[in-house]
Amino acid sequence: MNGISNQSKESKLDPESLGLKLPPGLELEFKIGEGSCGPVYKARFQGETVALKAYSSQAIANYQKRHQVNLAVFEMYQNRLFRRVPQLFPYTAKPIRVLGQDRKVSLCFLQEYVEGVTLQELGKRMGRLPQSLLEAGDIITQVSQSADIRGVDQFMQNIMVRENAGDWLPVIHDFKHVPRPQASKRSLLGLLGMGRKSNMQGEFVQQWRDFSARLEKASG
Repeated sequence: MNGISNQSKESKLDPESLGLKLPPGLELEFKIGEGSCGPVYKARFQGETVALKAYSSQAIANYQKRHQVNLAVFEMYQNRLFRRVPQLFPYTAKPIRVLGQDRKVSLCFLQEYVEGVTLQELGKRMGRLPQSLLEAGDIITQVSQSADIRGVDQFMQNIMVRENAGDWLPVIHDFKHVPRPQASKRSLLGLLGMGRKSNMQGEFVQQWRDFSARLEKASG
């Protein structure tokens, strides 16, 4: 959701009116959007433009109950997990800081503000998806498998894309997904190719290709 807003950018937002308690020097500029765990804002912090993820109390409680994790800390950990793999570094937003662990302010995660558009917006604008984007998707799949990072298809469900030196590249910024444990054995039907579709990493790239093909067909 980083980089998108339908709200006026002229005035700063009042955190208290939004139910947030923030430290001095952190200014909310405008709301970018809202996901399943809460709203995201464009903000200024220590002279830097950031994306501020403010988690709802319900989301915080759910992650604590179901996964025994602090949601903000968990998302930052997952973000760092991807970013410390050199080949994945160009495709991940920069994690900055978790606020509110001491409960003196609201629990938030500060992350790089991504200037870009959604993959769907880019596809509709161009009438297809650029090859550089599809190639990057293949790299993310291959490297994630080599580094044993599971759940990449879920991480790729909500991304931004931005242009770099003439190439369009994906930027992963949503790291809240908790990968399910891999099954130790495949069923007989699965081995015969008759069972439910396996959760293989990289299915998102095929979805991108299918989306691009539909756009090209529609444009004639």
